[in-house]
Amino acid sequence: MRRTAQAGLWFGALALSACATTLDPTQRGDVEPEKVAEALAASLAPAAGPVNHLHKPLAFIVADQSGGAAATSHILAVDLETRRLLWSVDAQVLGRMEVGNDVVLFWEPGDALQALDVTTGARRWSRPPPNGATLIGYTTDGARGYAVYQMGSSSRSGSGELVGFSLASGDIDARTPLSAHPGGPSARGGVVA
Repeated sequence: MRRTAQAGLWFGALALSACATTLDPTQRGDVEPEKVAEALAASLAPAAGPVNHLHKPLAFIVADQSGGAAATSHILAVDLETRRLLWSVDAQVLGRMEVGNDVVLFWEPGDALQALDVTTGARRWSRPPPNGATLIGYTTDGARGYAVYQMGSSSRSGSGELVGFSLASGDIDARTPLSAHPGGPSARGGVVA
């Protein structure tokens, strides 16, 4: 495990150094290095702090545990300041998790979006896809969530729907038809792409 972590850090550092070398604007003659350094320092400034409900730095981890005939999965919440486990919940996670202000959002088998409370791990809500639709992707932006669904049984139909909802309740409050082949959404500051 330790060697795997070290290898991951090494490859990450190598990738970053490759990017920094190939994208270094100071290698061009028309750029002032001082201004580039100022811009980089400003752009790399850390965020103001955690924006979750607990106002603490938290990590959410999917852990598979194989034992006997069936494998089980858990979502673990870890307080990064104290390095203590806050909670553990049995869950089958497909894809990735997204963290909003006060919920952890994930996709479970059966195409249902699930929301767990950041503080306790209690299930807040579950939302199946609209009738006949397939979940394509989802994201969070503060207290809001967004999901894109492929409508109909054929991925060739090219129609989809962007759905906006409250992360606290799961209540849908916005629907936008998509005429092109839909992809997973991305959101920040109320802008959804």
